[in-house]
Amino acid sequence: MVNLPEPFASVPFHRLRYPGPSPIHEFANHALDSSSPIQVWAKRDDQSAPLVCCGNKYRKLEYIIPDILATPGVTTLVTEGGLQSNHAAQTAVVAAKLGLECVLLLNERSGGLSTAESPDIFRSAGNFQVYNLLGAQTRVHSGQCNKDDVLSELRSQGKVPYWIPSGASLHPLGGLGYAQCAFEIATQEAEMDLGGTGRFDYIFLPCGSGSTIAGLIAGFRLLEKASKKENTLPKRQIIGIMVSPKTQQEERVLSIARTVGDKIGLDSERDHSLNDVRLDHRFCGPGYGIFDNNLQSTLGDVAVKEGILMDPVYSGKAARGMLSFLSSGEMMSDAMKNGYTGFEKVNVLFIHTGGQTVFSVYAPLPASV
Repeated sequence: MVNLPEPFASVPFHRLRYPGPSPIHEFANHALDSSSPIQVWAKRDDQSAPLVCCGNKYRKLEYIIPDILATPGVTTLVTEGGLQSNHAAQTAVVAAKLGLECVLLLNERSGGLSTAESPDIFRSAGNFQVYNLLGAQTRVHSGQCNKDDVLSELRSQGKVPYWIPSGASLHPLGGLGYAQCAFEIATQEAEMDLGGTGRFDYIFLPCGSGSTIAGLIAGFRLLEKASKKENTLPKRQIIGIMVSPKTQQEERVLSIARTVGDKIGLDSERDHSLNDVRLDHRFCGPGYGIFDNNLQSTLGDVAVKEGILMDPVYSGKAARGMLSFLSSGEMMSDAMKNGYTGFEKVNVLFIHTGGQTVFSVYAPLPASV
């Protein structure tokens, strides 16, 4: 189990995942030549829980569940997302486990419907099948759904709804799961023979709604403040690969990190700045949930060389970004710029956030697009 400092340790928590940490293994066949000091590992948050659609949202929901249970009379969880939302699927699982109803507000304009080979399959397979299996009520809209109207409607029916924003990111507790994950990673680092700094120097992950990377930023900052060793090492680089074109996302991530920091013992203003937020916007492709041919190549490469299936919405794009860093030489030059020249190894960690249940409903764009 991960040992958290106070006041973080006292924040209520409801475990959904396995008792131990999600596994870390070598990304062995994507290693560079034998003379390269870069070593690559993968943390499998897609294998962290025994539940349907396992992925990063369960870590977030573990900190939200106690607040749900502490809210008098809650009958219904309500959340939003794209038509094939992993967050919606995992929220529906939580509602079923808690014996609650679930209403999912699904925006068909968000995701890959416009480029799907079969719109009917996109509207009925993948995560949509999961919603139905779990008995969730789905309300599909085209960007015109007002969640306040839905909540008012449910209240008029005598129900008590509990609202969870998209991806749980703007929920005040949504970033805590990945702050805890930072401590989990540090615990695993201590048990591994990594060489170099003895830790993961670069961490790559997808960035969508923002609270996964924000939680990691806050968690590692808290670790840094508590560790004399961390303060003697070059700054750990946490790189979020954007999954859709967004402006001002750095400011949003910073805001979430500060919200997390307030709850775990940091001074949110002094301990975080925009310099902590590193997002790469080059690999998001044509848009959120749009499966282009560059991404198809990455997914095939990872499947053949590592035997790992990734989704085309989140982890696939993050893998594309990380592998570009490695193959182009950018990784090594970046490491030198950030102070890693004196170490015989640079340790890179990729976080696989799940989402494979949607793979079959996506198809790559024609080569001419």
